[in-house]
Amino acid sequence: MKRILPAVLLLFISGAAFAQDKPVNFSLAFETSSYTYQEPAVGVKLNGPKYGVSAEYLAWNPDTGGLFAAAQGVVMTGNVTYNGFLMNNAPYSYSGISDYYFEGRFLLGFVAKADNIGSDFWPYLGIGYRYLFDGMGASPNGYDRTSRYIYVPAGLNARFRMINGWALTLNGEYDIFLNGRQTSDFGEVITNNQNDGFGARASVRLSKNLGSVSLFAEPFYRYWHIKDSDVSYSYLLGAYLYEPENHTNEYGLKIGVMF
Repeated sequence: MKRILPAVLLLFISGAAFAQDKPVNFSLAFETSSYTYQEPAVGVKLNGPKYGVSAEYLAWNPDTGGLFAAAQGVVMTGNVTYNGFLMNNAPYSYSGISDYYFEGRFLLGFVAKADNIGSDFWPYLGIGYRYLFDGMGASPNGYDRTSRYIYVPAGLNARFRMINGWALTLNGEYDIFLNGRQTSDFGEVITNNQNDGFGARASVRLSKNLGSVSLFAEPFYRYWHIKDSDVSYSYLLGAYLYEPENHTNEYGLKIGVMF
């Protein structure tokens, strides 16, 4: 029995070498998530569900591996609840705030195939842009805000092919923060530059190859930690303002199809 189990496990992992890989792939997915933004130093929290779609275009050589290129995009939107304080330090809460973000990314990497164990590994670097809008101006005591990030994704995909066209893909990524800009509009537009922070993300994708298409489900986690911004002066308020250190946590699931 001890000799049979390793053989069965090896067969399960490597038995799908016949699964069809294509040199050009396009995927489309629906995403849903739980989103939380916090500024711990000032006791501010925005949280709520998000829904959206994502797409990816991928080009690579399925026979030999080598270089690959991918273009990715995602749009997520939803209503969030604000919990925090007014400028006079009175506690304040407001729900139904429109909140959405868009991300566009371009990745370039290398595919290392390990057909003897039915696996391949995809290290990559890239460039990413993130735009976030918080419509807090809908609140009687709020104001609209936009955030823009430019960053370098550095990550690894590890795909393990299994029997009957199934595959498991693990992803881990560190996002090198290059630059951010926060714009606040409360009758006077104030811009604060953000120069320090990082992001991270991870996911687990289970996919099924059906021949002409593949279906997949992918739980994911996305995180941002941005430090204090620089300081700008508001002539309207007669005060110096900055964007406090903040954290964003997003847990979600994407379900999609690859052509």
